[in-house]
Amino acid sequence: MKICQNPSQEECQEMLSIYNSCFEHIQTTEKIFIERLALHRGAQVILAQKDFSISGFCVVYQDVLLMLCVREELRGRGIGSQLLAEAENLIRKAGWKKIVLGSKSGTYLTPGVPMDSKSNASAWFEKRGYCYQWTSYDMTVDFSETDHFDFELIEGFLIRSRQQDDTAEVLSSAACAENVVQGWGEFYFPAERPAAVAIELSSGKIAGTILIDTDSECLYEKSLPQMGSFACIAVSEEFRNRGIGHALCCFAMQRMKKAGLRGCFIGYTYLEDWYGKMGAKKQTEYWMGEKRI
Repeated sequence: MKICQNPSQEECQEMLSIYNSCFEHIQTTEKIFIERLALHRGAQVILAQKDFSISGFCVVYQDVLLMLCVREELRGRGIGSQLLAEAENLIRKAGWKKIVLGSKSGTYLTPGVPMDSKSNASAWFEKRGYCYQWTSYDMTVDFSETDHFDFELIEGFLIRSRQQDDTAEVLSSAACAENVVQGWGEFYFPAERPAAVAIELSSGKIAGTILIDTDSECLYEKSLPQMGSFACIAVSEEFRNRGIGHALCCFAMQRMKKAGLRGCFIGYTYLEDWYGKMGAKKQTEYWMGEKRI
Protein backbone atom coordinates (compact mmCIF):
# COMPACT_ATOMS: atom_id res chain seq x y z
CA MET A 1 0.00 0.00 0.00
CA LYS A 2 1.21 3.51 -0.86
CA ILE A 3 -0.05 6.50 1.15
CA CYS A 4 0.46 9.92 -0.42
CA GLN A 5 -0.78 13.47 -0.81
CA ASN A 6 -0.77 15.25 -4.15
CA PRO A 7 -0.81 12.14 -6.36
CA SER A 8 0.83 12.49 -9.76
CA GLN A 9 -1.13 13.25 -12.89
CA GLU A 10 -0.62 9.67 -14.05
CA GLU A 11 -1.92 8.31 -10.75
CA CYS A 12 -4.93 10.64 -10.86
CA GLN A 13 -5.74 9.50 -14.39
CA GLU A 14 -5.51 5.83 -13.43
CA MET A 15 -7.68 6.40 -10.35
CA LEU A 16 -10.24 8.19 -12.51
CA SER A 17 -10.26 5.31 -14.98
CA ILE A 18 -11.00 2.87 -12.15
CA TYR A 19 -13.75 5.11 -10.75
CA ASN A 20 -15.44 5.57 -14.13
CA SER A 21 -15.35 1.83 -14.81
CA CYS A 22 -16.90 1.13 -11.40
CA PHE A 23 -19.70 3.70 -11.70
CA GLU A 24 -20.78 3.96 -15.33
CA HIS A 25 -23.89 6.02 -14.56
CA ILE A 26 -22.00 8.73 -12.61
CA GLN A 27 -18.81 9.09 -14.65
CA THR A 28 -16.92 12.34 -14.38
CA THR A 29 -13.98 14.28 -15.82
CA GLU A 30 -10.42 14.52 -14.56
CA LYS A 31 -10.88 18.15 -13.52
CA ILE A 32 -13.97 17.43 -11.40
CA PHE A 33 -12.45 14.22 -10.00
CA ILE A 34 -9.35 16.02 -8.70
CA GLU A 35 -11.25 19.02 -7.33
CA ARG A 36 -14.14 17.22 -5.65
CA LEU A 37 -11.91 14.64 -3.96
CA ALA A 38 -9.52 17.37 -2.75
CA LEU A 39 -6.62 15.43 -4.26
CA HIS A 40 -4.39 18.49 -4.22
CA ARG A 41 -6.01 20.16 -1.20
CA GLY A 42 -5.01 17.98 1.73
CA ALA A 43 -6.68 14.65 1.06
CA GLN A 44 -4.69 11.49 1.76
CA VAL A 45 -4.68 8.87 -0.97
CA ILE A 46 -4.06 5.19 -0.39
CA LEU A 47 -3.09 3.16 -3.45
CA ALA A 48 -3.10 -0.61 -3.75
CA GLN A 49 -0.52 -1.38 -6.40
CA LYS A 50 0.68 -4.47 -8.22
CA ASP A 51 3.13 -4.67 -11.09
CA PHE A 52 3.24 -0.86 -11.40
CA SER A 53 -0.54 -0.71 -11.83
CA ILE A 54 -3.16 0.53 -9.37
CA SER A 55 -5.53 -2.24 -8.28
CA GLY A 56 -7.67 0.01 -6.11
CA PHE A 57 -7.59 3.22 -4.12
CA CYS A 58 -9.28 5.16 -1.37
CA VAL A 59 -9.31 8.84 -0.46
CA VAL A 60 -9.42 10.15 3.13
CA TYR A 61 -10.20 13.75 4.06
CA GLN A 62 -10.33 14.58 7.78
CA ASP A 63 -12.85 12.09 9.25
CA VAL A 64 -14.38 11.13 5.89
CA LEU A 65 -13.76 8.27 3.52
CA LEU A 66 -14.48 10.18 0.32
CA MET A 67 -13.98 7.28 -2.06
CA LEU A 68 -13.03 3.59 -2.18
CA CYS A 69 -12.76 1.78 -5.51
CA VAL A 70 -11.30 -1.56 -6.61
CA ARG A 71 -11.02 -2.74 -10.20
CA GLU A 72 -14.05 -4.91 -10.86
CA GLU A 73 -11.99 -7.85 -12.12
CA LEU A 74 -9.88 -7.83 -8.92
CA ARG A 75 -12.68 -7.79 -6.37
CA GLY A 76 -13.06 -10.57 -3.85
CA ARG A 77 -9.31 -10.74 -3.14
CA GLY A 78 -9.29 -8.62 0.01
CA ILE A 79 -7.99 -5.46 -1.65
CA GLY A 80 -10.98 -3.37 -0.55
CA SER A 81 -10.70 -4.65 3.02
CA GLN A 82 -7.01 -3.74 3.14
CA LEU A 83 -7.69 -0.26 1.77
CA LEU A 84 -10.47 0.30 4.29
CA ALA A 85 -8.28 -0.85 7.18
CA GLU A 86 -5.52 1.58 6.14
CA ALA A 87 -8.05 4.41 5.81
CA GLU A 88 -9.55 3.72 9.25
CA ASN A 89 -6.07 3.66 10.76
CA LEU A 90 -5.27 7.09 9.26
CA ILE A 91 -8.49 8.59 10.61
CA ARG A 92 -8.02 7.00 14.03
CA LYS A 93 -4.41 8.26 14.31
CA ALA A 94 -5.61 11.78 13.47
CA GLY A 95 -7.78 11.70 16.59
CA TRP A 96 -11.24 11.47 15.03
CA LYS A 97 -13.92 9.49 16.87
CA LYS A 98 -15.99 8.42 13.88
CA ILE A 99 -15.68 7.75 10.16
CA VAL A 100 -18.23 9.17 7.72
CA LEU A 101 -18.75 7.68 4.27
CA GLY A 102 -18.96 10.07 1.34
CA SER A 103 -19.03 13.78 2.06
CA LYS A 104 -17.50 16.53 4.19
CA SER A 105 -18.36 20.25 4.09
CA GLY A 106 -19.13 20.29 0.37
CA THR A 107 -16.11 18.15 -0.52
CA TYR A 108 -17.39 15.01 -2.18
CA LEU A 109 -17.79 13.25 -5.48
CA THR A 110 -20.49 10.87 -4.27
CA PRO A 111 -22.37 11.98 -1.13
CA GLY A 112 -22.51 8.42 0.17
CA VAL A 113 -22.07 4.84 -1.03
CA PRO A 114 -23.53 4.52 -4.58
CA MET A 115 -26.03 1.70 -4.83
CA ASP A 116 -26.44 -0.26 -8.04
CA SER A 117 -27.46 -3.69 -9.30
CA LYS A 118 -23.85 -4.86 -9.70
CA SER A 119 -22.92 -4.91 -6.03
CA ASN A 120 -24.36 -4.83 -2.54
CA ALA A 121 -22.01 -2.16 -1.27
CA SER A 122 -24.06 -1.27 1.79
CA ALA A 123 -23.89 -4.86 3.06
CA TRP A 124 -20.12 -4.81 2.55
CA PHE A 125 -19.75 -1.76 4.79
CA GLU A 126 -22.30 -3.02 7.34
CA LYS A 127 -20.28 -6.21 7.69
CA ARG A 128 -17.33 -4.03 8.67
CA GLY A 129 -19.17 -2.11 11.36
CA TYR A 130 -20.74 0.81 9.50
CA CYS A 131 -24.27 1.85 10.45
CA TYR A 132 -26.97 3.19 8.15
CA GLN A 133 -27.91 6.84 8.74
CA TRP A 134 -30.22 7.82 5.87
CA THR A 135 -30.68 7.61 2.09
CA SER A 136 -29.89 10.42 -0.34
CA TYR A 137 -30.60 10.71 -4.04
CA ASP A 138 -29.38 12.36 -7.20
CA MET A 139 -32.25 13.27 -9.54
CA THR A 140 -32.53 14.64 -13.05
CA VAL A 141 -35.13 16.55 -15.05
CA ASP A 142 -35.13 15.83 -18.79
CA PHE A 143 -36.33 18.94 -20.61
CA SER A 144 -37.42 16.84 -23.61
CA GLU A 145 -39.91 15.09 -21.32
CA THR A 146 -40.76 17.96 -18.99
CA ASP A 147 -40.52 21.50 -20.31
CA HIS A 148 -43.32 23.30 -18.50
CA PHE A 149 -41.81 25.33 -15.69
CA ASP A 150 -44.37 28.10 -15.32
CA PHE A 151 -45.28 29.08 -11.81
CA GLU A 152 -47.88 31.36 -10.33
CA LEU A 153 -46.44 34.65 -9.18
CA ILE A 154 -46.74 34.58 -5.42
CA GLU A 155 -48.80 37.54 -4.24
CA GLY A 156 -46.56 40.09 -2.59
CA PHE A 157 -43.32 38.50 -3.85
CA LEU A 158 -40.96 38.85 -6.81
CA ILE A 159 -38.67 36.12 -8.14
CA ARG A 160 -35.65 37.46 -10.03
CA SER A 161 -31.90 37.05 -10.56
CA ARG A 162 -29.72 38.24 -7.72
CA GLN A 163 -28.12 41.63 -8.31
CA GLN A 164 -24.47 40.65 -8.33
CA ASP A 165 -23.24 44.23 -7.98
CA ASP A 166 -25.38 44.87 -4.90
CA THR A 167 -23.19 43.96 -1.92
CA ALA A 168 -26.09 44.13 0.53
CA GLU A 169 -28.18 41.76 -1.59
CA VAL A 170 -25.31 39.30 -1.96
CA LEU A 171 -24.80 39.29 1.81
CA SER A 172 -28.53 38.98 2.49
CA SER A 173 -28.88 35.99 0.17
CA ALA A 174 -25.95 34.30 1.86
CA ALA A 175 -27.42 35.01 5.28
CA CYS A 176 -30.78 33.57 4.22
CA ALA A 177 -29.10 30.34 3.13
CA GLU A 178 -26.90 30.19 6.25
CA ASN A 179 -29.91 30.62 8.55
CA VAL A 180 -31.61 27.65 6.91
CA VAL A 181 -28.62 25.28 6.82
CA GLN A 182 -25.36 26.08 8.58
CA GLY A 183 -22.53 26.19 6.06
CA TRP A 184 -24.65 27.01 3.02
CA GLY A 185 -23.96 30.72 3.18
CA GLU A 186 -20.37 30.30 2.03
CA PHE A 187 -21.52 28.80 -1.28
CA TYR A 188 -23.18 32.11 -2.21
CA PHE A 189 -19.76 33.67 -2.71
CA PRO A 190 -18.08 34.97 -4.81
CA ALA A 191 -20.64 37.64 -5.59
CA GLU A 192 -20.50 36.77 -9.31
CA ARG A 193 -21.92 33.31 -8.69
CA PRO A 194 -25.38 33.15 -10.36
CA ALA A 195 -28.29 33.01 -7.95
CA ALA A 196 -31.98 33.88 -7.83
CA VAL A 197 -33.87 35.45 -4.95
CA ALA A 198 -37.47 35.75 -3.80
CA ILE A 199 -38.17 39.27 -2.54
CA GLU A 200 -41.04 40.26 -0.24
CA LEU A 201 -42.24 43.42 -1.95
CA SER A 202 -43.58 45.17 1.14
CA SER A 203 -40.29 45.02 3.04
CA GLY A 204 -37.71 44.32 0.34
CA LYS A 205 -36.56 41.36 2.45
CA ILE A 206 -35.09 38.26 0.80
CA ALA A 207 -37.47 35.42 1.60
CA GLY A 208 -35.66 32.70 -0.29
CA THR A 209 -32.68 32.05 -2.54
CA ILE A 210 -31.20 29.44 -4.88
CA LEU A 211 -27.88 28.90 -6.65
CA ILE A 212 -28.09 28.32 -10.41
CA ASP A 213 -25.41 26.79 -12.62
CA THR A 214 -25.92 27.02 -16.38
CA ASP A 215 -22.27 27.25 -17.43
CA SER A 216 -20.13 24.78 -15.45
CA GLU A 217 -19.94 21.07 -16.02
CA CYS A 218 -22.42 18.85 -14.21
CA LEU A 219 -20.79 16.87 -11.41
CA TYR A 220 -21.05 13.71 -13.57
CA GLU A 221 -20.36 15.40 -16.88
CA LYS A 222 -19.34 12.25 -18.78
CA SER A 223 -22.57 10.45 -17.91
CA LEU A 224 -24.84 13.51 -17.86
CA PRO A 225 -23.59 16.01 -20.46
CA GLN A 226 -25.25 19.39 -21.08
CA MET A 227 -27.04 19.43 -17.74
CA GLY A 228 -27.50 22.49 -15.57
CA SER A 229 -27.95 22.33 -11.83
CA PHE A 230 -29.20 24.23 -8.82
CA ALA A 231 -28.30 23.91 -5.17
CA CYS A 232 -28.65 25.29 -1.64
CA ILE A 233 -32.34 26.20 -1.98
CA ALA A 234 -33.27 28.15 1.12
CA VAL A 235 -36.57 29.69 2.23
CA SER A 236 -36.72 31.55 5.53
CA GLU A 237 -38.98 29.83 8.05
CA GLU A 238 -41.44 32.75 8.23
CA PHE A 239 -42.08 32.52 4.50
CA ARG A 240 -42.53 28.77 4.07
CA ASN A 241 -45.58 26.92 2.71
CA ARG A 242 -46.27 29.63 0.15
CA GLY A 243 -44.73 27.92 -2.89
CA ILE A 244 -41.57 30.01 -2.85
CA GLY A 245 -39.20 27.02 -3.04
CA HIS A 246 -41.10 25.58 -6.00
CA ALA A 247 -41.08 28.96 -7.77
CA LEU A 248 -37.32 29.33 -7.29
CA CYS A 249 -36.71 25.88 -8.79
CA CYS A 250 -38.94 26.62 -11.78
CA PHE A 251 -37.19 29.96 -12.32
CA ALA A 252 -33.83 28.17 -12.28
CA MET A 253 -34.96 25.57 -14.83
CA GLN A 254 -36.36 28.26 -17.09
CA ARG A 255 -32.88 29.78 -17.11
CA MET A 256 -31.27 26.43 -17.94
CA LYS A 257 -33.68 25.68 -20.77
CA LYS A 258 -33.16 29.16 -22.22
CA ALA A 259 -29.39 28.55 -22.09
CA GLY A 260 -29.87 25.51 -24.36
CA LEU A 261 -29.21 22.81 -21.77
CA ARG A 262 -30.95 19.48 -22.11
CA GLY A 263 -31.87 19.03 -18.48
CA CYS A 264 -31.27 19.74 -14.81
CA PHE A 265 -29.23 17.77 -12.29
CA ILE A 266 -30.37 17.82 -8.64
CA GLY A 267 -27.78 16.33 -6.34
CA TYR A 268 -27.64 15.10 -2.75
CA THR A 269 -31.29 15.33 -1.73
CA TYR A 270 -33.87 13.36 0.22
CA LEU A 271 -36.85 15.23 -1.29
CA GLU A 272 -37.66 12.61 -3.91
CA ASP A 273 -41.42 13.22 -3.89
CA TRP A 274 -41.14 17.03 -3.78
CA TYR A 275 -38.83 17.21 -6.80
CA GLY A 276 -40.83 14.46 -8.48
CA LYS A 277 -43.76 16.86 -8.80
CA MET A 278 -41.54 18.98 -11.05
CA GLY A 279 -40.76 16.03 -13.32
CA ALA A 280 -37.52 14.96 -11.64
CA LYS A 281 -36.59 11.27 -11.73
CA LYS A 282 -34.18 9.38 -9.50
CA GLN A 283 -30.74 8.97 -11.05
CA THR A 284 -28.69 7.41 -8.23
CA GLU A 285 -29.37 6.25 -4.68
CA TYR A 286 -26.74 6.59 -1.95
CA TRP A 287 -26.40 4.71 1.34
CA MET A 288 -25.27 7.18 3.99
CA GLY A 289 -23.33 5.50 6.78
CA GLU A 290 -20.77 6.04 9.49
CA LYS A 291 -18.81 4.13 12.12
CA ARG A 292 -17.66 4.99 15.64
CA ILE A 293 -13.99 4.24 16.29
